[in-house]
Amino acid sequence: MYAFDWSQGRRLPEYQILYITRGEGEFESEPCGRRTITAGCAVLLFADVWHRYRPSCETGWDEYWVSYDGDYARRLIENGFLKPEEPVLKTGLDDALLHGYLSIIERMRIEPVGFQQLIAADTMEFSRRSSARSAASRPVAASKR
Repeated sequence: MYAFDWSQGRRLPEYQILYITRGEGEFESEPCGRRTITAGCAVLLFADVWHRYRPSCETGWDEYWVSYDGDYARRLIENGFLKPEEPVLKTGLDDALLHGYLSIIERMRIEPVGFQQLIAADTMEFSRRSSARSAASRPVAASKR
């Protein structure tokens, strides 16, 4: 399920957030079509949505990812905060975003008391921060008076 072939793509039973910190490549899903991915992009993978992605042969990429599921994830989608039609978030390179992934990796390694709850909180914060950073980078439509 987690290993996949580009020609086949895949569907996951849960959600994932990828964060690309170096390089570039491409992403494609049924709802959004094909998109270019560059360093500083977060890519949302939605449960049961066909997708595929890969780094460029010329540059490769450095990728961090986390899988998650649950009511919180579904509410973010139901309320329009995360949309399968807009899975690529241009967050920019952000130490706080990277720190979230590194924190999850460290907690998985040492397994402190309550680490599952801490990882869940890290994941929720990463989802929030990614969507907020992406929204802040979008141009605001001007209105005419």
